[in-house]
Amino acid sequence: MKRLSFITLFLYFSNLLLAQLPNITNVEYFIDTDPGYGLATNVSVSPATNLDIRINPDVSSLTDGIHLLFLRGKDSANNWSLTRSHTFYKGFGVKDQTITKAEYFFDTDPGFGKATSLSFNPAKEVDIVINLEVSSLENGIHQLFVRAQDHAGQWTTLKSHTFYKGIFSAGTAGDITTMEYYIDSDPGFGSGKKIPFTSGKELDLTFNVDLNGLTGDCHDLFIRAQDENESWSFIHQHSFCIYATGISELESSNWIFPNPSNGNFDLYIKGTGSKTIVEIIDMKGQVLFSKTYDSEIISEHISLIEGKGLYFVKTITGKQIKINKLIIE
Repeated sequence: MKRLSFITLFLYFSNLLLAQLPNITNVEYFIDTDPGYGLATNVSVSPATNLDIRINPDVSSLTDGIHLLFLRGKDSANNWSLTRSHTFYKGFGVKDQTITKAEYFFDTDPGFGKATSLSFNPAKEVDIVINLEVSSLENGIHQLFVRAQDHAGQWTTLKSHTFYKGIFSAGTAGDITTMEYYIDSDPGFGSGKKIPFTSGKELDLTFNVDLNGLTGDCHDLFIRAQDENESWSFIHQHSFCIYATGISELESSNWIFPNPSNGNFDLYIKGTGSKTIVEIIDMKGQVLFSKTYDSEIISEHISLIEGKGLYFVKTITGKQIKINKLIIE
């Protein structure tokens, strides 16, 4: 049975909304295709807040070539960590092999040997000029992937290139006529959830994102626009996390002033009556400020140099957790 040599991966959980990190109780891994949370191969661990895991995954059923190993964990509060990935190669690589096959595809991988073949003379080094057939592609951003295979049947890693298909306006830009968003998986150009707005050349929008049906995990939000020439913009991506903690919605920031600020603001909390932990957290879950107070009244001047954006001020008093928005302009 072929197996990989030991691979060390580390799991970290975001403590965005938790006063103390809970123990990691379950760890699982999968290769290439995600079977779903809780359905991957289980890794035996002793519960702890931080784990240094060594796994020896079974790769006997895998074809020779490039694969991805994914690892994730779950804590005692049933929150899953981010999924960590590691690229590895199965096979016996030999240098200076003759390249006998090459192929390319757009956006979605049809599988090894099933993409569009390229014509060339077999050699150890090849220089191929590709005449791409893009008539079936929709206007917008696409990814071109190219790979090759040697005479021993071993595939190279993928080479990718981003390109745009569409019509660029000469001179004056066209009005933006359509905006849409999607979460995690691209449903196709024009099939995302529409964002209501008034057409124009420059837009500054605030809109609500439908989070119904999403599990308590981290996700990616994608936004794109189309102009009157039916050309699509580049895709704007934003990562966010949903935490099922039972904590009430964000409260008004009436004890943070001024808010918005330029990064210099005063924090004032009265009547806590017990030890209070104050943390300032950015949108990625990183703790930028953390301090424990024992006084009943907290008055603190804070300066942040992290730049413009949205931040969160979290106060933890006993079993009560409050979160307030902080805006730096």
